[in-house]
Amino acid sequence: MAAWAKTLADDALRSLKEGAVGKVDEAYYVKATSAEAVLVLARIPEADKALAEAIACDPRNYPAHAGTLRQFKIISEALDLDTAWLDRHRPPPALFYCGHMFNDQASNDQAGGNKDLTARLDADARASCLK
Repeated sequence: MAAWAKTLADDALRSLKEGAVGKVDEAYYVKATSAEAVLVLARIPEADKALAEAIACDPRNYPAHAGTLRQFKIISEALDLDTAWLDRHRPPPALFYCGHMFNDQASNDQAGGNKDLTARLDADARASCLK
């Protein structure tokens, strides 16, 4: 890693120690930035702990966690560091459905489609947990 990146990471850590944190989402980003800085310095145990603290600040902000993990993977690969430690911080899988919704009053055909859709989604959810 270039010396300037390490210098910037050290500067970021110094700045973060001096700053105040306001809202919950700000606390997440401050701690995640700290974790990213120590990762740039190749201090994985420290980055792991700092990332866990960041996630604890805003535990259900899954989109933020996923974005942070993508960045950490890119940094880790660029530095030729192990990425396995990131797995324990992964948010649960998300499912977005854009299509027809059925209700209990639907016709038999639609109700059958609803049962089939539910069964397929349940099977996919179970399968994704096994990967």
